[in-house]
Amino acid sequence: MPEIEASVRDSELFSPPSDVRGMRELDRTAFKKTVSIPVLKARKEVVNRLMRALRRVALQRPGIKRVIEDPKDEDSRLIMLDPYRMLTADSFDKAELGVLKELDVSPQLSQYNLELTYENFKSEEILKAVLPEGQDVTSGFSRV
Repeated sequence: MPEIEASVRDSELFSPPSDVRGMRELDRTAFKKTVSIPVLKARKEVVNRLMRALRRVALQRPGIKRVIEDPKDEDSRLIMLDPYRMLTADSFDKAELGVLKELDVSPQLSQYNLELTYENFKSEEILKAVLPEGQDVTSGFSRV
């Protein structure tokens, strides 16, 4: 299954809302955005072992926890998965399916609405979203 390049991926789903472009005064509430991502439900006793096996497909995003409590079941946790790598339960590879079976975890995926806020975006992403289109974002400085 071909994976989408990281820079293209992040610019689509995990980028700040487009209506912040041209903002002159910082309004952190304008950066709120809700995205739907796949999650896997697992018993809290097996989450650590499961996370090692699911490293390839777990959500890798700064400032976002990969494992959260299940609001419907206090004995379970929800593991957030990368929406570009995990489209369906068929997206698991054989090794991952083997670990799921061994730990008695159903490969059934659910959707979770994750709310992104200003704090979940990198400074470079915020600047790119706010500055006029085509203007370069300075990502670092050097002293000569």
